[in-house]
Amino acid sequence: MGVSLEADHQHADVAPFLGGPRTAQPGREPHRRPRRAGHKAEALLEEKRQTARKAVADELRTSSLSHATIAALTPWTEETVRGIAREHGVTPKRKPTVRSIKD
Repeated sequence: MGVSLEADHQHADVAPFLGGPRTAQPGREPHRRPRRAGHKAEALLEEKRQTARKAVADELRTSSLSHATIAALTPWTEETVRGIAREHGVTPKRKPTVRSIKD
């Protein structure tokens, strides 16, 4: 007893897997609930990400920890931690060692 692909073809929607447009099956409306849940999850993730970035900036501002130390304690690189500090207006712990030749 074999499985007939022809019988299931009318119910299969393989276009999304092949990069084509998604079509609704006859008599069925596409569900909007998963799409809304995805948008809510993305918004929640972005909110948590911004909260974590603000916490890193606050820690840099109030403690004597360096960017490298904070980077070792977080999933971010040292350059990302520096970007977070710049984004939130945290002043560097030490003066720059390189000066412009224009000065």
